[in-house]
Amino acid sequence: MSARAPEEKTLNLIPTPHKLRLGGGNPKTYTTDRVYTISLMEDESEKLLFTANYLKHELGKRFGLHFNIRWREKPTRDEDIVIHSHPVTDITHPPFEPDATLFEQKNGAEQGYIAVSSPGAPVSIYARSEQGAQYGVATLVQLFSDGESGPALPNLLTEDLPQFTYRGNRWLIKVESGNWGYDWGDGIGAYMERIRHKLDMAMQYKVNVIIFDGFGWGTDVFPEYAAVMRELNREARLRGIHLMHSGYGAGIAGGYRSKPDLLRGPVLENRRSYPDGEIYHCIAGEHYCGTCLSNESLMALRLDGIRKFVEEVEPGALYIHQQDEGLTPATWVKRCPECRKRWPSDEVAADDGMAGAYASLYNRLIEAVHGVETDAYSASEDCLIVPISPGYLSYGLNDDEWNIGLEYWSTLSALLTQRKNVYPGFREIFVNHTNNSRRAPELKAAFEKSGEEQGFAIIFFYGADSHHNDKLFLSAPVLNYVFDGVDMLLSASGTSYSEPLQLLNAEYMWNPYGSAFFSLPQEPVAFADFKKLYFECQYGEFQPAAIFQDFLRTACVKLYGEVAGGVMHEVFLVEGKNHEPPVPYVDNSSLIRGDMKGAEAEGGAREGSVFIEYGWPLNDASRKRKLIGERIGEMLAATVRAATTLAEGLKKNDIDPSSEDYMRWFAASLDEGVFYTGCLAKYIQIIDASETTSKASTASQADRLLIEVAEKRERSSRSILAPVDYLGGTQSGRSEILDFVESNLQSMLSDIRPNSGKEK
Repeated sequence: MSARAPEEKTLNLIPTPHKLRLGGGNPKTYTTDRVYTISLMEDESEKLLFTANYLKHELGKRFGLHFNIRWREKPTRDEDIVIHSHPVTDITHPPFEPDATLFEQKNGAEQGYIAVSSPGAPVSIYARSEQGAQYGVATLVQLFSDGESGPALPNLLTEDLPQFTYRGNRWLIKVESGNWGYDWGDGIGAYMERIRHKLDMAMQYKVNVIIFDGFGWGTDVFPEYAAVMRELNREARLRGIHLMHSGYGAGIAGGYRSKPDLLRGPVLENRRSYPDGEIYHCIAGEHYCGTCLSNESLMALRLDGIRKFVEEVEPGALYIHQQDEGLTPATWVKRCPECRKRWPSDEVAADDGMAGAYASLYNRLIEAVHGVETDAYSASEDCLIVPISPGYLSYGLNDDEWNIGLEYWSTLSALLTQRKNVYPGFREIFVNHTNNSRRAPELKAAFEKSGEEQGFAIIFFYGADSHHNDKLFLSAPVLNYVFDGVDMLLSASGTSYSEPLQLLNAEYMWNPYGSAFFSLPQEPVAFADFKKLYFECQYGEFQPAAIFQDFLRTACVKLYGEVAGGVMHEVFLVEGKNHEPPVPYVDNSSLIRGDMKGAEAEGGAREGSVFIEYGWPLNDASRKRKLIGERIGEMLAATVRAATTLAEGLKKNDIDPSSEDYMRWFAASLDEGVFYTGCLAKYIQIIDASETTSKASTASQADRLLIEVAEKRERSSRSILAPVDYLGGTQSGRSEILDFVESNLQSMLSDIRPNSGKEK
């Protein structure tokens, strides 16, 4: 689409529209003592009524304006608002000339809109769908501002549509697998109300997929689970949002054998008969459970579990994971005799080999899901299906490995019998290593080699993701342009503690080429250059002022209000000397396991887990303890600074009441982060000093820390907070830290004073 006028930047819209033109003349002005009209020029529908009520509520809350809602009633005032969600042949708003061909472009009919405010005519939103009308309203809400004479709306024309059809954020603490980021432990009712509010936030910034819950298809984690999820999925659909639930298809991670309580639903094994028959190995060998694709009894259990989940929960999307394996014969040749009989070829890309086997699995999964239909829900229409791995590819594959992947997915795609709302999922794919061509278009071509259209998804982990690291704000979304051609882009970075990052994701998922805030002066073309910038973003080293100052402050003000937004902007800028983040949640990859570093040289490794490297007795061969000690010390200092900044900010008298609860929760979380990070820092100091300090002094320090741990346990036992999420929500990880410190200090004390406190 065409470039924007320079003055568009002054409007601070998130996400930036693809095309916006300001007009001259005085803006429309509104007063709080009049009642205006929102006219819906369509037949009555639940979604349009919700959209109009959202507009009415937001303009009332922000500016004190009053509106009536009318169906198919022409407006009478220039300040009234009229909404169309079906084709309009005559769009005239002098001096503007809206271009209705917008709706003929990709995503235009389904999500595009035209919003126009011009002198002598009502404010108008034109769309070809109810979803497009909703996005037009989301933009209109941001266009209102406080003018000199009261609330005002400038004269302008916006013609807009998304680059990516589906745009996802993540509300889980731990990658795509679990820990509800908005479960603050204050009960089901408060959790549901908070999610409704956050769904409004997602709709406002045009995010239409949320990585929401996982991992597994069990619905008995608490009695109200299915009803709660069903209600929240219904609320999401009103806003055009798909809540994504994650679980396994085939190939459950073998680690769940020893920790079945962490998996929702049963751990399905390859068995000769069920439930207690002999276990045998199949695809991918002994490291995974339930990999066999020829076992019809196993297949029935697999499909019944997913079907029941869909019936009870009515999800907006399913992230169906298989085992994490690459496209190598070593995985496939381990298949059992029955699988070998059905798919005899050892070739991964053959239709009677691995590609054919997984196409068969995907077809049966899709058929099972699409078969669920009620009066209120149709899975074939309402549920997106994202099958993940094996062979979900990544940027690190060399070109030969990449080409094997293209051949595999070309074969598999041709064998799919149902394609609607099916988006096979992949990890980050950037550019080829030799000719530097972008990989997303190549994968798109491979999928559609058979002549059938087939969408696919990318799940983009770039840090702030509980895998690479747990920073609170990063600039990596500016790289989203490399995924052009992808149908679904899931930004799996950023959590409930990183709402400005959720908005940055939204900015560059909607419009990756034309942000009014920041575009790369020169897009890297070569693989080495792109990878270098990707890791600079991931490590927090690439911090352009337009992102970390202009955008971050704008996002904070939009989320929390002018005063509170300024405070939160300061909080999100806090970091240690090596970009270590504050710790608002203690189930924190950066804190416990250490950041992933060095992957830009294809030799990435974690900086070191405090739980491993600092267990007693110490491993004398460890070379990571100094790095761990420095990291945790810097994280503690950053957490203290962030907590102090937020505590001082909350003393301000003009904090927006609507954001105060969030800020106080964030402040309380940082206070907890100070304690738990401080607990680990004290433990490290005791252990490090144990070789040079007297045994009596070491024991005394250990005793004091053990008292602190015991007192913390006692205070926690009296807390009225009770997470709904069985994994602990935002409170997860606390007992693990206390257990680690306590058990290791006790082991140390038993070594240095085995006889009732007497030294050896």
